[in-house]
Amino acid sequence: MRYWITALFCCAQCGFAANGDPFNRESHANLPATTSALSFCHPEQSAVAPHRSLQQLRLIGIFKEKQQAEAWFIDEEKHIFSVKVGDFVATEKAQIHQIEKNQITLWLWKTQCDKPELIQRKL
Repeated sequence: MRYWITALFCCAQCGFAANGDPFNRESHANLPATTSALSFCHPEQSAVAPHRSLQQLRLIGIFKEKQQAEAWFIDEEKHIFSVKVGDFVATEKAQIHQIEKNQITLWLWKTQCDKPELIQRKL
């Protein structure tokens, strides 16, 4: 009996080591990107929150330190999504253009791929 408990404990530790720390971004770097439905202007790009529209996402936080900037969105189901400059977000594949102290600016392509519409979201 003691052998089985020890073996189970060792296997559980190996499983936790393979998954890594849930708060360590580097351990999640090799996860595959989530893809969304094809977009007219950027069909090859994957998007954050691909099954949510921009109207379903609410800006809840901005982290900015020196040259690093990150914004957080939340949906109705309380899922939190993290984005950086250059990321595509939502089913519309709006691209994060700029993250400032209290707002973000997104590019949204509606009909013409060379003339995006600028959208601002404030905290």
